[in-house]
Amino acid sequence: MENNENTTLKNEEKEVSESKDLNVEKEHVESVKDLSVDKVILEPIKALTNDEFKHKVLLYTVQNNPEFFIEARERNKLDSKRDETLINDIVYQEQVMTLQALCRESALEENTMQAYDYLQVMCFFTDKDYAYIGAIEGENATTSLYTYIEERLKNIDVLKPTLDLLSAVNEAYLYASAEMPNFNAYKANQVVEKMNENEAAFSDEQKAQAAYICSKMYRKLECSKQVYGEALAGEKETEYLQKVLSHSSDYKLLAHCQSRLNKKAEKEVVRAYKRALQNNRDKKALYNINMALAGIYAQQSKQIGYSTTSSNKYLAGEKSVRYLTNAYRYSQRDERMQILKQMADVHLQMGHLDEWKNLKAVIALKYLKGEARCWALNAIGDKMQDAEYYKMAIEECKKAKIPVNVKLDIEEATYAKLIKTAISEQDKNAYKDSLKQVRAQKQMMFLTLLNGKKKSKI
Repeated sequence: MENNENTTLKNEEKEVSESKDLNVEKEHVESVKDLSVDKVILEPIKALTNDEFKHKVLLYTVQNNPEFFIEARERNKLDSKRDETLINDIVYQEQVMTLQALCRESALEENTMQAYDYLQVMCFFTDKDYAYIGAIEGENATTSLYTYIEERLKNIDVLKPTLDLLSAVNEAYLYASAEMPNFNAYKANQVVEKMNENEAAFSDEQKAQAAYICSKMYRKLECSKQVYGEALAGEKETEYLQKVLSHSSDYKLLAHCQSRLNKKAEKEVVRAYKRALQNNRDKKALYNINMALAGIYAQQSKQIGYSTTSSNKYLAGEKSVRYLTNAYRYSQRDERMQILKQMADVHLQMGHLDEWKNLKAVIALKYLKGEARCWALNAIGDKMQDAEYYKMAIEECKKAKIPVNVKLDIEEATYAKLIKTAISEQDKNAYKDSLKQVRAQKQMMFLTLLNGKKKSKI
């Protein structure tokens, strides 16, 4: 840096170091300590000029991150003496861009308090400034601090878009979450205009976040016009939800759009989910996205009409199975049974009975126990008219640790089915004998219960 600028920076280092902890709020102070002591004069906080702000940013960087100047010089192949001013300009611009990016990210995540915390650091408030805020605001000093931040930075040209964005997000939040008597379409459009002024600097996900914020505002506005409660998304909310679908790969945002739009934008929803699959690496997100797509195609496979291997219904079923298989790869153990159940349902819808049978058997033998397993095997036998599954149910029942009365109920129902499906008279008679024994045991248990004796154990 130039000698005169270096001298000025060094002269102010002491002042900056004294106010280094910029987040500490001072207690309410007395303007006069004692008649015999000098008055403590508290002056209103002044707005910074562009030059003052730049100077303080550079001074702050010299004290906290001096390596930034070296990096800027080396990266741009500049001379430390000859290009002093240019190096300072580069460092200043990078610091401002970092501040803008941090505030923008927090604001669009609807965490404006975090954004104000970032801006507070760049206000360079002194101890006297905090004392003044405490004296004026008292107990409300913390909650009122953001107004002093805005006042301090209102003349800084490079921060005007950031402050406008924070203002827009705060307004949108109030309009969407509270009953504001002055809220109307004109106010909503003003908020949107402020958002649009910043849109050039937004990433795709930030554009989606901004559209989501606007959609909630219009949802509240359109809901107020409904006589019988909230309906599906109206015209303006739909417009902004479709913008979300155009830009976002965030599963939660896409799922919100799907729930609000229902089938009005099913193609757009599917397209957005497929794009999200390409842009995500998180296993939980990939699981959720695949399950969402599988659900959409499963619904399409249930449409009324004939199903052939070339029909839209059949093709939708195949796609549903494909996405369920993908979801299974990314699933947790406690999620897998539900995936297999859905896959079995789709196969049944498509007429794939063998696939349905195999999946139901896996569910019964791998994920179910005791009574649930026995009845599941019975259900497979009922659907397929296959005695082998009734026999498996009997075997599982005999070794299961379940109450005797439950075992007898399962055996009675299962032997009755075996009698109906038996091919040879020998097998049929054997099943009849077994059923007779089971019913005799049940009768004995009933009599024991009437006589007040203890129940049989397992």
